[in-house]
Amino acid sequence: MEVNTLKLVEDLAKKADQKQANDIVVLDLAGVSFLADYFMIMDVRNPRMIEALVKDLSEIAQQDGFAVKRVEGKPDSQWVLLDYGDVVVHVFTPEKRNFYNLENLWNEAKSVSINV
Repeated sequence: MEVNTLKLVEDLAKKADQKQANDIVVLDLAGVSFLADYFMIMDVRNPRMIEALVKDLSEIAQQDGFAVKRVEGKPDSQWVLLDYGDVVVHVFTPEKRNFYNLENLWNEAKSVSINV
């Protein structure tokens, strides 16, 4: 993991934990996909919390020198994707996270341990 990317992943995970995100998972996609190096997956209780968390994560990424390349979804859809190039962040409500089940879809990817 590149040093700047590692710092971004750690900082995003810490902020998500502070903002009461649940079950923060980081998957290493190297050798599995060319989409990104890492997927971060988490959930929060409701769309309002998604909106607040997405704003905070975007600020942290900007402080680390990463601009969001693309945003998909909206808080009202209960899922938002933030694409920072090497790192893609998925923020769900628990129901949508269970529905999409990305951890199972990307089960070939290794889980990365992040201290929050």
